Amino acid sequence: QPGSALWRSAMAYGGLTLEQAEEIKAAVNRVKKQSFNSDTTVHGWRITYTLRVGGHSDRNRGDFCLHDPRNGKKIHSIIDFERKIGLREPEPEPVPVEACLDDDSDDGDPPGAKRARW
Repeated sequence: QPGSALWRSAMAYGGLTLEQAEEIKAAVNRVKKQSFNSDTTVHGWRITYTLRVGGHSDRNRGDFCLHDPRNGKKIHSIIDFERKIGLREPEPEPVPVEACLDDDSDDGDPPGAKRARW
């Protein structure tokens, strides 16, 4: 029920409980160990795995994709999945180059000076 503690807890993980999120991650790890293509759904999240063909390794290699049931967007890493549902902090915003060049800190260099690279 909206507003309840259980509802708020589920919403914190993109509509999933922590246990469901762990089950999805475990399912991804299972399909990554397979030697064949697969397409399965766990708690509404579609998990596809496509085996790569060729290569110089005898190991099975492939690519997995999680499909967000809320908007259909594709997620290609466990870390991005964890960020999407709130189990991890969002990726930090990159610092604009201008912010680095306009640094007013007193490091002994004149403003705009470039340092030698070694």
